[in-house]
Formats: sequence, C-alpha cells, structure tokens
Amino acid sequence: MGLGIPNAGPTHKFPVTGLYAFAGAPTTRRFPPMTAPATGTEPFVAYTRASIAEVSPTRVVVEQPAAPELDNHVGVRHASALHGAGYEASRALVVAALGEQYRSEDLRLEESEISYTAVGLGPLTTTAEPTGEEWDRLPVESAEDMGGITLTSAVTTTNQEGKVVANLRVRWILAPPKA
Repeated sequence: MGLGIPNAGPTHKFPVTGLYAFAGAPTTRRFPPMTAPATGTEPFVAYTRASIAEVSPTRVVVEQPAAPELDNHVGVRHASALHGAGYEASRALVVAALGEQYRSEDLRLEESEISYTAVGLGPLTTTAEPTGEEWDRLPVESAEDMGGITLTSAVTTTNQEGKVVANLRVRWILAPPKA
C-alpha cells in the first residue's frame, strides 16, 4: 500500500491485532527510511518519557512511567507510546553493540512489527534483546565491513505484574559508509 511517496523505502509493518483490531484496518504502510540519532533521544521518544534504565550489548531495559498524556481516549497507554518505548530500547541495543563504531548515518530502521497483547496501564518496562546470527558479526573490523548487516531485536513490554502488554520485532540495517 503506497502513500504516494516516491522511493518510499522499506515497508514498516504495524499490524492491528487483538484489542486494537477493527474492520478494514490497514496492516502495512510505506514510509521513508528513518535514521537514528547519534546521541540522545528522538523528540517523540523523549515525549513518551521512555528512559533507559539498563544498557548492554545484549540487553536494554527502558522504563516508561504512568502519565495521563501518554494514554489514549479510553485511559490506556497509547499504541504510539508503546511503540516509541520499544523503538528506543531496540535502537539503544544496536548502539551499545556497535560501541565506538556507531555513526547515526549508518543505522536505518528497516522494519518494525508490533502486536498488542493486553492494555497498558501504569508504569511499563520494555526490554530489547538481540535475535539472529547477524549480531555475532559485531564488532566489525572496519567501517567498510559494516555495510549490509541486518540486526533484529525482540522487544517485550510488560506491566508491573509482569504481564506482557506488547511484543515488538525491530529490524535495523547498517548502511555501507559513504565514499
């Protein structure tokens, strides 16, 4: 499904399932590729109050407090706030794995897919972990070796009772360095 954007780049999947499903909802949209920031947090992610509580090359934990401005019209966490926390956890995982080799212009979000399993109430914890063999290629010997590596992370958001609220799969691609 195109949005009339020429050369829109990879498809980002946002399936509408479970509690959020409704008839005729589009499940796939095309958006221009996103570039991750070099340092700090993107403005929207900062607005969602997602803050990194733990970071390592094998696990990142992001916490998101209960806040009325993050809730939707029925009083539960808005889907975009849930996705924002998952995005931040996954991005921080890639940045931690790359360490000093990380350059923002080399990292692009290729695809993300989220499924909502329960309503998000109260403070939430989002955890990202690497999946797949591509992570074993890090760190690379040189920047030239970085191009084309695709990194996938599994992200889970839970509430205070440990119940899973959302699962997110995020795939990043490391672009080859520009000549």
